[in-house]
Amino acid sequence: MRRSNDHDNWRSRNGSSEEKSNGDTEGGFQRHFHSRLKGTKPTPQYEVYNRSSNHGYPNRSAYNIQETNSFTRSRYHRQHSSYKPSGNIFTWDTRIGATCNAEYFNFTHLEQLDKMTSDRVIATLMKQRTEFEQFLNSTFTPDALVMTVRVLKNLCKGNFTENMTGILSRACSETFLKSLETYLMSLPFENESAAKKSNNIYWEDRNGFWKNLIEIFQTMVDLLPSKARDELPGILDKMNIIITSIENNQDYVIDKNVKTAALDMSNKLQSQLQIFEMKSAIHAKRPEELEESPPEDFRSLSIIPTKKDLLDSHPFIRINKVKEAYSSVEHYLDVQFRLLREDFIGPLRDGIDEYLNDFNQRRNKNLRIYKKVRFVIPNSDDFGVIRDGVEIFFGIKNNINWRDSKRLIFGGLLCLSNDNFNTILFATISHRDEKYLEKGILTIKPCGGTEITSEFYDSDFVMLEPKLYFEPYFVVLNAMLHMNERNFPMRNYLVDADTSTFRPRYINSTYLTFGETIFSYKGIELPVASNRTWPSAQELNLDEMQYKAFKSALTQELVLIQGPPGTGKTFLALQIIRTILENREYWLKHGPVMVVCLTNHALDQILDGILKYTDSIVRVGSRSSNPRLEQCSIKNKRSNSFIFSDSARNAQSNMHFAKRKLQYNIQEIKETCNVIENLTQENSIVSVYELQKYCRESALYELNNQDLLKRLFGFSAEYITVEQLLKHRATLRHKNFEWKSNLVEPVTRKNSTYSTHELDMPWQTQLFSKLFFSLGLCEFVIPLECIDELIHENYAQMHLCTNEMSILPFNPTTELEYDITELRKLRSKLQQQLAQHPLLTTEKNRRPQHPNWEEYWRWITISYENAMSTLAELKKRSGYLLQELKNAKEYFDLEILQEHEVIGITTTAAARLHTSIRALHAPIVLVEEAAEILEAHVVCSLTKSCQHLILVGDHKQLRPKAAVHKLGTKYNLNISLFERMINIHGDYTQLTNQHRMRPEIAALICPSIYDTLYNHESVCAYPPIEGVSKNLFFLHHEHKEVSSDHNDDTWTNPHEAKFLVAFARHLILQGYDVSEITIVCTYAGQLFVLIKERERYSILRNLRITTIDNYQGEENKIILLSLVRNNEEGNVGFLSEENRVCVALSRARAGLYIMGNMHNLTTNNHIWPKIKNVLENDNAIGDCLELQCQIHPDELLSVQSSMDFQKSPEGGCLRKCDTKLSCGHTCLSVCHVLDRKHVAEHKCHQPCRKACPKGHPCPFTCSQTCKDCLVFEDRELKCGHTVPVPCWVDSGSFLCPVMVNGTLPDCNHTVVKPCHKSVKDYPCSYPCDVRVPCGHSCELNCHVNDDPDHLTYMCQKECTKTNLNCTMNHVCKKQCSEKCILCDIKMKKERSCGHYFDCLCSEDVEGIVCNKPCKRDMDCGHKCQLKCSEICGKCQVIVEKTSTCGHNIKLKCCEEATSSKCSNECKLKLACGHPCKAKCKDPCTTACKLMVRRSELGLCGHNFSVPCYLQGTRNLLELLKYCKEPCMTELACGHICKGNCGYCKQGRIHTPCGEICGNILVCGHKCEVPCRQECPPCKKVCEVKCRHNRCNKKCGEPCTPCKEKCGWGCSHSKCTKSCSELCDREPCNEECPKLLKCGHPCVGFCGEPCPPLCRICNKEELIDEFFFGNEDEPNARFILLEDCGHCIESEGLLKWVSERSDPIQMKTCPRCKTFISKCMRIMNQIKTDVADVQAIKKKIFGDQTCLLNQQQLFVKEIKRMQENRISQSFPDLNNFLKILHTKVFPMTKKKRRQVLDVRATEATKITLNILQHVIEKLENIDPTITIYPWLNDQVVMLVQSLSIRGQISNQEINDIEKELQRLHYMAEICKMNLQIVFQHNDTVEHEIDFINLVEKLTSVHKFTEERELDIKNQIHLLTPLLDMKKVILMDNERKMIVKAMGYKQGHWFKCPNGHIYTIGDCGGAMEESNCNECGAAIGGGSHRLRSDNSLATDMDGATRPAWPL
Repeated sequence: MRRSNDHDNWRSRNGSSEEKSNGDTEGGFQRHFHSRLKGTKPTPQYEVYNRSSNHGYPNRSAYNIQETNSFTRSRYHRQHSSYKPSGNIFTWDTRIGATCNAEYFNFTHLEQLDKMTSDRVIATLMKQRTEFEQFLNSTFTPDALVMTVRVLKNLCKGNFTENMTGILSRACSETFLKSLETYLMSLPFENESAAKKSNNIYWEDRNGFWKNLIEIFQTMVDLLPSKARDELPGILDKMNIIITSIENNQDYVIDKNVKTAALDMSNKLQSQLQIFEMKSAIHAKRPEELEESPPEDFRSLSIIPTKKDLLDSHPFIRINKVKEAYSSVEHYLDVQFRLLREDFIGPLRDGIDEYLNDFNQRRNKNLRIYKKVRFVIPNSDDFGVIRDGVEIFFGIKNNINWRDSKRLIFGGLLCLSNDNFNTILFATISHRDEKYLEKGILTIKPCGGTEITSEFYDSDFVMLEPKLYFEPYFVVLNAMLHMNERNFPMRNYLVDADTSTFRPRYINSTYLTFGETIFSYKGIELPVASNRTWPSAQELNLDEMQYKAFKSALTQELVLIQGPPGTGKTFLALQIIRTILENREYWLKHGPVMVVCLTNHALDQILDGILKYTDSIVRVGSRSSNPRLEQCSIKNKRSNSFIFSDSARNAQSNMHFAKRKLQYNIQEIKETCNVIENLTQENSIVSVYELQKYCRESALYELNNQDLLKRLFGFSAEYITVEQLLKHRATLRHKNFEWKSNLVEPVTRKNSTYSTHELDMPWQTQLFSKLFFSLGLCEFVIPLECIDELIHENYAQMHLCTNEMSILPFNPTTELEYDITELRKLRSKLQQQLAQHPLLTTEKNRRPQHPNWEEYWRWITISYENAMSTLAELKKRSGYLLQELKNAKEYFDLEILQEHEVIGITTTAAARLHTSIRALHAPIVLVEEAAEILEAHVVCSLTKSCQHLILVGDHKQLRPKAAVHKLGTKYNLNISLFERMINIHGDYTQLTNQHRMRPEIAALICPSIYDTLYNHESVCAYPPIEGVSKNLFFLHHEHKEVSSDHNDDTWTNPHEAKFLVAFARHLILQGYDVSEITIVCTYAGQLFVLIKERERYSILRNLRITTIDNYQGEENKIILLSLVRNNEEGNVGFLSEENRVCVALSRARAGLYIMGNMHNLTTNNHIWPKIKNVLENDNAIGDCLELQCQIHPDELLSVQSSMDFQKSPEGGCLRKCDTKLSCGHTCLSVCHVLDRKHVAEHKCHQPCRKACPKGHPCPFTCSQTCKDCLVFEDRELKCGHTVPVPCWVDSGSFLCPVMVNGTLPDCNHTVVKPCHKSVKDYPCSYPCDVRVPCGHSCELNCHVNDDPDHLTYMCQKECTKTNLNCTMNHVCKKQCSEKCILCDIKMKKERSCGHYFDCLCSEDVEGIVCNKPCKRDMDCGHKCQLKCSEICGKCQVIVEKTSTCGHNIKLKCCEEATSSKCSNECKLKLACGHPCKAKCKDPCTTACKLMVRRSELGLCGHNFSVPCYLQGTRNLLELLKYCKEPCMTELACGHICKGNCGYCKQGRIHTPCGEICGNILVCGHKCEVPCRQECPPCKKVCEVKCRHNRCNKKCGEPCTPCKEKCGWGCSHSKCTKSCSELCDREPCNEECPKLLKCGHPCVGFCGEPCPPLCRICNKEELIDEFFFGNEDEPNARFILLEDCGHCIESEGLLKWVSERSDPIQMKTCPRCKTFISKCMRIMNQIKTDVADVQAIKKKIFGDQTCLLNQQQLFVKEIKRMQENRISQSFPDLNNFLKILHTKVFPMTKKKRRQVLDVRATEATKITLNILQHVIEKLENIDPTITIYPWLNDQVVMLVQSLSIRGQISNQEINDIEKELQRLHYMAEICKMNLQIVFQHNDTVEHEIDFINLVEKLTSVHKFTEERELDIKNQIHLLTPLLDMKKVILMDNERKMIVKAMGYKQGHWFKCPNGHIYTIGDCGGAMEESNCNECGAAIGGGSHRLRSDNSLATDMDGATRPAWPL
């Protein structure tokens, strides 16, 4: 734990606990619910806060925040703990979410957010991001907007960049920026004193507001450059103008930095836009010049590959600069990002190209290929742990060990395609479980938000898996996307290539304060920033180079420490960290130390060393293999850490809450999956209650399980009475079935084994009972199993009956046989019904069923679809909840990390947690083995807070490995940051003293690799390796390499594997521990071969085997090195790389043994020849290794293969040991090194020479301990018996086992017992014969000494008493010792009212309330219809009575007959004299609608009838619609209009022409569309059909061709084409061989339908009518037309079909003209005609794809219009749009396709254009202006004139255009709003002109050009009134200002320039000031006004000042 004096520093850095907990409870999950008053409607727009009645804002209490209910989630959980998830997605969490909206962000909440820390703000807003987005799009008051800006500025300081970006992108929305822009534009016109009331916060700190705004915009530019480039230029340009206006108008100077920053940002965005446009132009014209300029911002590139990436074989990449500086951070990031991205995409691109083009390739070099991959629906069992994604089946791979395999690793990328990779679905592996992988199941998550639709489950995919692991690439690239100029670490070194050296900032700060900084190390002072002298290297116990590196590491900001193998890099790194930890007071206030490594193994090593100096360590990640570090893991800290701070507690609470929400979601998924599984269960019937969860049909809710079974099985009610069900249920209980309710068991005869109830009960009842009660226990039942079970039971009863016939009075076998027969019939029928399951059977194979079954299957289908939809939503939600839990964990982990001193992390984890790492503010970062890490990985581990970077490594050992060799060599991707910094700086510290290797081993790498490397004296004292003659040896061989079975990129060499494993065994037999030996190989494939070979030897179980790459930084005493490569081509792979060779040869301390082919290695290589020379000079190379026996040194053994080690089977030689043992024997083993003292493994195994005192020889071996003699001897015992006794046992103590009789003393029973047992203690085996108090016999053995009187005995037999309160002597079913219960047997009892009830035997029937119908007669003579328990009265029988109005009416007997209940017609007359048309019970009609002829002509000049009530109306325009005078106008089409005066709007808009067309269309139907320019497509149902199916479209639409096989044929030939194609066979002319029913030959053709008429029997009918003249020929053949049933002579029909010269039409029957569609003999001609008709249809109808696209555009346009305020203000317009929407939507309400043809599409387009014109004209009117009624009437008339029939004539268009023009002038007059002028001025003349103008506009006559010109002139005459209107408005404003100020007359004055001002109090001037407008002097002194000022009489009408009085 941290020391207490540091705690305050951490608190101050993170914010005080009081600040963080302000307004927050239970971990920040407080929810505010705003109450709504009952009966009130929700307001359409939310105001951020409500102002209270004082209208002022001097203090915050003036805000009326409406928060009536607030509670934490813990309280909610208590209240709703009983809630169980149902089928709907409606959990307790979504309930909370449903009530949260923009109202959550009230002013108080914004203030709380402003006080929080930045990271806390981000966390809060991420949880409430939906509500915050709604809030940003709502209406703002000025103070709320300013406070929102402050919150966003606070957020910009946060560290969680990814979340911050998501929030700022919402703030970059058009709505919020528009609100902000509007607010900013209002600021220059504000007056401080007035504005403070509504904009107080801004005026309190104006500069602060502008600075906050600039910081927000700057952050947006940095994080969202593209979005900022699109959204911010406009507002930034206006800001400079606004700021200038503010300074000019308000005499206030805004900070210059604000103006400069705004101008710079504006210029920067403009330049970026110009550059972007220029790049686009260059990229389009001259792509060859793009080498130095990227074509786009790298942040716009997707991390996930795209189709374009896979096709672009020459992507834009640039060389990594290894010695020069980069031009900028963006330049650096762009280069690194593109190179790293291409390093992954390049192999993927090549692999897909190889897959598509190289068919002979056995294996793909870059990809693993899986074919026939399918998406699968998971079972309910698969949801125990939620998985974020979908499951696929890729096939079972039996030859893969999934535990060790690197296939399908979590986070890996997959590419799936089902169209040969024309389209590709990219996905990542989201869950990997070995158990499921063995079954071929994998969980994946689609990338880019792709949703898996139902189509994906119906096809096979090819899946490609890149061999590169995607996860490290993804997290690093993602982290780089969030880096920019502001947060980039150590720019001066990494980008600018600065070679200067500086001290770390945390050291400098102390130095500047105190003049020096002194560190302590082992009690020695280190002057890291001082003029003092450093202690010497000897004092610090370091060599010179270690001393130099140590000093540099503590005093320089960037440190590079190179350490060749064995020089102590890790040791020095630990000493540096130790020193830093001992001086924590200098840096801990900034943050912890972070230790970064590439691998988990390296991280474990260094953290294990740090544990010696501190236990305040957190290891991030879960892949640690060191048990000592388990306590330091983040997972362990997360569960066991004691939390101090409020923020940590809140973070922990948030994490637990997110976890619980996820668990609830998992539970709902499991339940939904169970339902889906039940619905798809084969041969099952699902419970009604299960169906009701997802099927909402009312009919289903009226059923229960019993009703469902009745409907499906057709059971009669007589078989399923309650009594029978109860009887059968009791029978089932008797057969050991467990039921929940207590029912009586059947009374059976004592001698019978079955129930008489079963024999009396019909099989229907038994089956129904089984089904019914099974459904009660689970969600479904399998009825076939129930039937089989019942059949089996009947067979069993038949078998019993044959044995027990003597006790039965009847023979039941006959009835049982009948039942079995009936059950089998039912089973067969039911099996057919269940086979029609719609989810398990295709629609094609389903047959019609009983309506009840069809309805049941429909419920099943609906439930399944709804459940699947619910499951999809739940799974989608689980992804969100998983992300929420991940974020919550990340926040909590950050709190844990901040409480510790050392953080250990890998580069991948650091990149994945880059937001947390930035928030950690680690000032010191140490990177171990930095030379083997890609530069991008290291940079993503650093943050802007890094003050001290220590890089430890050796670039001459392992380098970073680029997947693409070209990128590594040509583009320098394999150059690490460590090596690049060395290249730039030149001066770095290299350690030179190696402490590891024997000198002859070190000679292999120096000077061949290192120029200087000294051997420490300790390495010269190593003893020689035992059992081998050489300490270093290279064993040359020529056994060839083998390609790995599981990976094309790796190699194996079995010979080397066998030899080295056998060699390792030999070394262990020399006495070496297994931990002192390591086998290192160069390929992963060889690793698995070595591991498999190791399993042969048990002593090698713990032998470590690893690869070179994984052994970097480690060492061991003896290294056995397998180089693997051995081929004829001399290809050695990466063994030619100096770095890997260096690592391979430098791991051993005392012994190094290498196997390989030196000829291969020295070919075309510069390293291995040098190594070979060293080996030859040391005589350490050869083709055989020499072993030396330790015991017999003269024995030398040469080994070349693993078999040669048999020469030394025990580690020595083949001589016999012959060592004399202590027992006198000699060792029989061959020569062995181990156990030379022969006390462990080599013990003596010869027979023992010792014997017992009686001479019996010892049976054990010599090395075993002698034991007691077990030889048996017959001896006589004390009791006199002779028995066998072991030799070593004393006869006197031996217990006699002989069985003897004995009499027990207590009960006198005789028992058989062992001789040595006493009769006193021996138990009696006789049963107890005592009768217990209950009357039963005791069931125990004799127990005379234990409760002989049975006082505590518990009888277990059945009770013989009757139940308590039993009235029928029912026997108790409890055990005899248990207490009897109330009788619970159900029976019928009669109540006093005469009704019977089913109740318990012990229950009083009179206590039951009788709800059965009453039997009594009432006073009126009718039977009482109430319940028996209710008081009789209020007879409900319907009778006929005479009402007070005189009519006879029917009503209830108890009701009085009044006119208010009469529904007959009223007999009264209205005031007009006409009869009332209302009903008696209703009020008389007020508006008589009887049509009456008017005495005067209408405005149209006609005399017509109107409703009576309108005779006196003054609104003559309203009457015009009743005019029925024929129009008779000649229309544009030439026809006479058939409308009337009212319908045609007095000739303004005529009704559509109704002349009938009558033309015959191509389909054969008549055109039924009235007057048209050309006939539209036919609207009738299409009659095209074939033998397979029929067309379901409208007749005018092109038909879809039938794709079924034609199948037309006979025994002679058969058509092979599809149905819609021309048949490829000629009609068969052979006679039909079949006979008719009459026995005569058929008159048809072979293979065609037989005509039903016989040539002999039906001759007259066959030739009844001569159509073609050949009918009576003896050989005439006839064709049956199946469409109409007529038989036509074949030759005549063919002639009829071929010779007709009709226009293109369908062929018809010559007799009845029915269309022919099924006659195969003329089918080719029919098909030709159909094709011609279809071609014409397509031409008439139009391209369906284009038409559908146009329909979609129509739908969007209509929705846009509906959302417009104009549409919402005019109901008729809105209703018309709704109707039009249904007409153009591509699908009808009945889910039928609806496609508009070309003409309907054009008509709809014209209609929408007209509506758009109407809306545009109305939008120009200010919403505050009242619309004139005549304008509204004009809009209604236009809308009603529009047609939705899909066509519009030129006449209609012309008429509507003129009326639109009339509407235009009406809108213009409305906009003038002259009513204000008429109300305030005496303008009678103008008002008359205005009235005349309106009359002309509303005239019933056509709107001609002359009338339009006249109206224009009149409008021009009214324009002077607009100036008068402005004056009136200004006067009104003046009066409002005077009234608002509240002064009496005489307080208003003018400055010398005429500007108005006021003097308060008494009104006398007491001081001077300056005019706000012009700066002139105003006021005065001593109640005297300045002489150049004057009274403002025109303000309040005052004639003198208020002072003097």
